Amino acid sequence: MEISARKFSWTRMRATFRTVSIVVFSTLPAIASAQTAPDLSGSDPHWLKLTGDDCYTYDANPTPGETATWSGDCQNRLASGTGLLTFHMRDGVQRISGTKVDGYFEGPVTIDSVGHGLIHEEGTMVRDSMSGFIRQESRDSNRSLVKKYEGNASNGKYSGQGHLLLYRPDGSISLDYNGTFVDGEPANGTKFAQNTIDPTPRVELAAVAQTNMSAQQVAADIADISAYEKSLHYSAYELNGSAVGQIAYTAIQGDPSASKLETKLIVAFGFYKRSFMVPDPQRYGQMKGDYEAWQKDLSKLKDEETAKRWYEAVVYQASKSYPDVDFYAPFDYALTKKIPLYVDLMNAAHRLQKFPSEAVIANYRLPLEQQQREDQIAADNTQKAQESKKLAWQKALPARLAAKKTVGDTVCDDDNNIVGQVDRVENDKILVRTHMHRDYYRSFLSATKVGADDWDQSNWIAYKSVIRCE
Repeated sequence: MEISARKFSWTRMRATFRTVSIVVFSTLPAIASAQTAPDLSGSDPHWLKLTGDDCYTYDANPTPGETATWSGDCQNRLASGTGLLTFHMRDGVQRISGTKVDGYFEGPVTIDSVGHGLIHEEGTMVRDSMSGFIRQESRDSNRSLVKKYEGNASNGKYSGQGHLLLYRPDGSISLDYNGTFVDGEPANGTKFAQNTIDPTPRVELAAVAQTNMSAQQVAADIADISAYEKSLHYSAYELNGSAVGQIAYTAIQGDPSASKLETKLIVAFGFYKRSFMVPDPQRYGQMKGDYEAWQKDLSKLKDEETAKRWYEAVVYQASKSYPDVDFYAPFDYALTKKIPLYVDLMNAAHRLQKFPSEAVIANYRLPLEQQQREDQIAADNTQKAQESKKLAWQKALPARLAAKKTVGDTVCDDDNNIVGQVDRVENDKILVRTHMHRDYYRSFLSATKVGADDWDQSNWIAYKSVIRCE
């Protein structure tokens, strides 16, 4: 099974993350002969021109519409030296850090691939092919482990001693092989075919009951998530193919009852996304993912429940629309031609399996609701204390406004904000001197101060309009 850590076919990887099948180990085409001279005429798709430069990199798995950037040098029109190569594809990004020689990676590399899941790899490449000791770790779109491998490789295939682990969606191990590999396969003859691996626990599509959401609940959910998507400061298709921001908002507005599968998927993903996105204290105004946020925040838990309800609706409609399709079966490329949403529906079906059960949700809801009640009681008590203090202040205010004020006193308004200092007192009015300060700035957008003024300003005010400051 080939494991060359070049760019992955994300369409196939989407199935890989879900089915834990043989596809896990055969994501890449064979590496081109190391003796082949680079063809930079554009006729060989394996030589990709870098964005913004007359420089090329070797591309083991070219895909339509992809682009690439290289942070290192370029010699003889080929990427060279140490740098970071970044591939941008429609539904994924891959970053490879290492050293290029004549357009090929040679030596130690670190690879991070983000798409419908995450793949992290460390090892050594020879002419863009993994050889020697390597480490690989794959996670699905919910960040759950799918595969781990530590061992040797040769010419892009597992070779020699290695340890391979495959995981089920619930985190348990479905396969643990620690032994010798020959040409990518275990020496003991074990085959990684889907029918030799413990089946993934799942909900049969035909057995999923249609959600019991009322029309009012559907309308409320759609209005809620529409407002949320509209409020986002960006608009794009995320790396897992789901629409966000203005794109999602526009799609929902075009199908306000969410009768289409596409719209249900957008609504479901919107609530799912909101259930784990939290403010990032390290980056003001930015958000980060916390996949346990629903365990700590009642509103996030409610989003988790709502997302699960909408994914149930997606799976139910999918089972009715495509009764002959098993969205849990190994990935079938032919179905991508027949069913436009095939991969997204596979993702939805498997994501539904990962939602916490009602019992687990109840275990988290009870303490969260209790904490919410305690927080509300504390907030009410604080508000009552503030209101009581305000009433006491207002009750004492007339006497304080009428109290004697003399020259030299510092006086405040009825909210106890300093107004100035008394200079003169004449019957029902007093002369108050206030110190004024003003900075001058170069421009409205610049905080560079270029000057300042300081002066005293005196004003006659009513005697009973101020109090002596506390």
